[in-house]
Amino acid sequence: MIDPANREKELPQISVIGEAELTVVPDQAVVTLGVTTETLELRQGQSENSAAMTAILDEVRRLGIGEDQIETALYQIDSRYHYEDGVSTFAGYEITHLFQITIEEINMVGTIVDAAVEKGANTVRTIQFTLQRADIYRQQALQLAVENGISSAQAIATTLGILLPPYPSKVEQQPTSPDFPSPRLLSASAATPIQPGQLTIRAHVLVAYE
Repeated sequence: MIDPANREKELPQISVIGEAELTVVPDQAVVTLGVTTETLELRQGQSENSAAMTAILDEVRRLGIGEDQIETALYQIDSRYHYEDGVSTFAGYEITHLFQITIEEINMVGTIVDAAVEKGANTVRTIQFTLQRADIYRQQALQLAVENGISSAQAIATTLGILLPPYPSKVEQQPTSPDFPSPRLLSASAATPIQPGQLTIRAHVLVAYE
């Protein structure tokens, strides 16, 4: 008689990994850009940096970017020093002010980056292409992965000459690599042309039958 406590261990099992991959054209970009100012006088440098950022954001808004699509990514003030013969000499300050701008029209990315550079942006940190409704594509990939797992298990069962139950005893989502590539690091001169390419969304699931 099978001990109920050991029943799961003793039952034969078919376990497979179902996989799916969707290739999608991105419909959104997140750009991080701004102004880096080097100055000896902190207040003067802050004023110059602020004026440049105001001009940049005014131009970005003029191109159709809403307030809810703009947020501060970094505001940082660093002291700068020169080192010579083991002696450090104060060389001023470096003020970095970056904004993260979400652009929902892919074809406007190059235009907006160029406009920002023309208005004084000297730091274009990253451009990352994403999806506005990534959850929809993840669900589609997950569904396809489950179907792939069931199909694989059925193929194994057919080869072994056994009949599978109508439903798996376990379906468990597995970790995958990130959907979206890492942000692209850019210099201000690399604003155009900008090609979004394609994004790959992956799903892996464990499908098991007893």
